[in-house]
Order: sequence, then C-alpha cells, then structure tokens
Amino acid sequence: MYLLPGRTTEQFDTLRVIADRLERETTSIDQLSNWMASQFDMDSDNARRTIQFLWRTGLIERRGNVLAVDSQVRKTLVEKNDEALILALHCRVKFIGELLYELRESKSLQELRDIAEKYGLKWQTIAQVQRRRGWLQSANLIEVKKIN
Repeated sequence: MYLLPGRTTEQFDTLRVIADRLERETTSIDQLSNWMASQFDMDSDNARRTIQFLWRTGLIERRGNVLAVDSQVRKTLVEKNDEALILALHCRVKFIGELLYELRESKSLQELRDIAEKYGLKWQTIAQVQRRRGWLQSANLIEVKKIN
C-alpha cells in the first residue's frame, strides 16, 4: 500500500488531481511521472512507484502506452464517493476492510500490526498499517485522535 503525495487526509483529493490530468491529456507513464514529480515536488522514482501503486490497485489503467482512469473509478471520484473507492481498494489490497472492522474499538498501531499477521501479513514495522489507516482517514471513515 502506498500513500499519495500530500497530507494523509488528502489522498482522494490528490487522486482527483491525477485523474483530472489523465482526463485532460493523453498521458504516458513517463509524462505522468514527470508531471507528478513537478506537481507534487517529488522525485521521479517516487512518482513511478506511485503510478505503479495506482495501476496495481486498478485506480488507473494502462491502454497501450497511455494511462487512463477506469470509468467506474472516475464516476466515484466525480461523485466524491470515497467509500466506494475504499471498497475498490478493499477488493485489491489486503487489510483495508479488515482494518476498518478492527478499528471498531481503539487499538494501537502495534496491536493492528499484530492483528494483520492473522491475515497472513508479516510486516516488520507499523508503516503498512499507517498507510492503510491514512486511506481510511482520508475517506472520513475513521478519525485518528492525537495523544499528547
């Protein structure tokens, strides 16, 4: 799982910016990578990894040498139906819906990482939990409370 550029709560806003770019202009992987590096002030390797994540999860698709947004994904982006996008991610990425289920009760990131092992995910750090939690937070499905 990968986080898009911007704040954790802006994942779907960033995805909309990328989708708008793909709708406006015929764009190759190299062109999108260069644009993202400039638009989001990121290095080109990170931009490519972000594109690969979007492609692997079905949020964008490759049509020959050109990238495009899947029509159903585009519809949910336009309608700002972030819950439907989380469902799409849940179908393609382990421990999205499961994490949402587990967050019915407050749990630490370490506890969630340990629970992820029950789903066959053997992560050494909490980073993957944080990324998935960020997408849920961005969809306003959870609220993360800061502890001082």
